[in-house]
Amino acid sequence: MLGNQQDDIIDELSTLLDGVKTDAAAYFSRSEEFAPDKEDDDWRWSEDRVRGRDEYWVLLSNELHAEAKRLDHRLVSLMGQIARAVRKAPLASEADQRDVMTGTKAMRAALLLREFRSWNADVLNDEDIILGVTPAGQSDDSSARPEAASHTFSEWMSKIASILDLVTASHELEPIGSRETTKATRYPPRYGLHNDVDGQITTRSR
Repeated sequence: MLGNQQDDIIDELSTLLDGVKTDAAAYFSRSEEFAPDKEDDDWRWSEDRVRGRDEYWVLLSNELHAEAKRLDHRLVSLMGQIARAVRKAPLASEADQRDVMTGTKAMRAALLLREFRSWNADVLNDEDIILGVTPAGQSDDSSARPEAASHTFSEWMSKIASILDLVTASHELEPIGSRETTKATRYPPRYGLHNDVDGQITTRSR
């Protein structure tokens, strides 16, 4: 019964993931209508152009802003459930858990037409002398055109779907205790009991 419930939960997560992916694709497609052409010099040099991470976001309509926020809410709720399932899956690794976390941040940034970046700590040294350490960090301070944001979102969706496949496979594993034939019965012991001539019971190698 418990196994069936877990299967139903995973199936529901997969369905919800497909739903978010489909609706996000429609959102990005509509967003592209508001983005200026790459070769539009008038917009590029316009004094009214907003610089920074929101330069494409501010071009969208209020309706699309509201849609992005709805998608963000659905995404965060769903990824939280997926992260919990991944932590409990034997076939999923810590790297998969990190991908779920990073992917969530990258997709949230993409919905706002921003580019998410993260980096590891970097040790600056000159031969054997450590000059300093650049700490690990993350940022979404750069803007992303709608088509680029859509590509990022789609790529991470595919990665998350692959990780969810591992969760599905983990629940399909047959518990060792439920097997009809155990290892002990399939492989006889190396040493067996036999009677010596004096009647004493001793062990004998096969």
